Amino acid sequence: MKESVALKRLTGIEAQIEKKMDEWSVPGAAVAVIHKEEVLYCSGFGYRDVHKQLPVDSETLFGIGSSTKPFTTMILAMLVQEGKIQWDTPIKEYLPNFRMYDAAATEMLTFRDIACHRSGMPDHNFMCHKPMLSAQQWVDALPYLEPNLSFRHAFQYSSLMYAEAGYLIECLTGIAYEEWVRERIFTPLNMRNSNFSIEQTTAGSNFSKPYVMTENGIVELPFTADQPGAAGAINSSVDQLAAWVSFQLNRGVVKGQRHIDEDVMQELYIPQVIVKQGGALPEFPEMPHTAYGLGWFIDCYRGHNLVHHSGRIDGFTAHVSFMPAEDVGIVVLANQNMSFLPDSLAYTLYDQLLAMEAVDWTSKFQQHEKKIYEMIAAMNPAADRVDVPNAQKDLLPFDSYTGLYNHPAYGDITIKQLDGKLVFDFRTLISDLTGLNSLQFLAEEVGLPFTFTVDEQGKIVGVQLPLEPSVQPIVFSKQL
Repeated sequence: MKESVALKRLTGIEAQIEKKMDEWSVPGAAVAVIHKEEVLYCSGFGYRDVHKQLPVDSETLFGIGSSTKPFTTMILAMLVQEGKIQWDTPIKEYLPNFRMYDAAATEMLTFRDIACHRSGMPDHNFMCHKPMLSAQQWVDALPYLEPNLSFRHAFQYSSLMYAEAGYLIECLTGIAYEEWVRERIFTPLNMRNSNFSIEQTTAGSNFSKPYVMTENGIVELPFTADQPGAAGAINSSVDQLAAWVSFQLNRGVVKGQRHIDEDVMQELYIPQVIVKQGGALPEFPEMPHTAYGLGWFIDCYRGHNLVHHSGRIDGFTAHVSFMPAEDVGIVVLANQNMSFLPDSLAYTLYDQLLAMEAVDWTSKFQQHEKKIYEMIAAMNPAADRVDVPNAQKDLLPFDSYTGLYNHPAYGDITIKQLDGKLVFDFRTLISDLTGLNSLQFLAEEVGLPFTFTVDEQGKIVGVQLPLEPSVQPIVFSKQL
């Protein structure tokens, strides 16, 4: 596609963006359209701070969540080019003490397995909830984290394993993953304000606050306390992500200088595993086949090859994509939790750029969103009412429950008495525990059921929490 043709087809883009923002009730968004090395369009809309009515512009920082993952695989590809690693060499050959829960995965897991999500591991999201672990401690935790699929059985999205990839990079090279990205990607692409830190983001003046749509309207969220690292920690702006997309379209060349061999880079876009659609992933006839490469989803979008990755993190949603054959790409950032604005807007703009018949992407994604909420409701049926006053009669003395509990990967939970109540403390999570019977409690503030375990003498020796729904409850053993 010629640049002049693409530019002409963007006529009326502002009206289209504002219409979509209104349909999705998004307070602020930023949009870029890229053609090879040229940014055809780049602008902000709405507010980065609703209360102060501060506008979004092209330099406003947003969390991009899992749109971080392609940065991780780009660093892995650069390390492959330099001979520091190979995609298909078992990690155990680099780190002889490397262990997974599964014996086969221990012996055979490679960086390719991690990069295309076929390790058999689920997300184990609570592992990322503000853990204070070193890179080596993260890697050492792997043998204690249960998979829910057989190794290499199928595609299963796992942010946990992407986070682990970052820590493995540090263990192998002695250089933190974040430093690799800053030196090899941010600096040459002039992504000067992109970072991995909420503290660094909020120290500046031009950043978006995170929001969520509720029954009472738009509500500001606190910035996430999680540390998703190589899986989802980048904060960036639409103008800087436009440079990132241009880097893809120019096959690794920036201002005439090559930063990675084209054949090494192109391997990232080769389909590795089939992605089963349905559930959380939409089923649209316009994209009949979805695959995952190395850090990128790969779709046949209405007959055109589309490489893309969305991102969701508390209060922010992102879409980063490009069409290699057409030399065009799109970035959409929004400051609303779990919003489908970025995806629906990006596909609408691609239809314009390709001069194709318009599709009502808002309606399609609204129907998909409804299915997701119905699926969540079915997985979490309303709990039966509990007669708590009667349940309290069956409780053991509170000091039977109090103490320090530990899981070798998840770390410590403290249960203590406070103002006549039992309270649990896990990293940044604190909640009262309401007794349902002598061994079952509910942490109502965070919606977690607690099940205590006892030995033959009836003494409490542990507590089980369903922190990863797809595996057995995580067992914390009582230490004190």
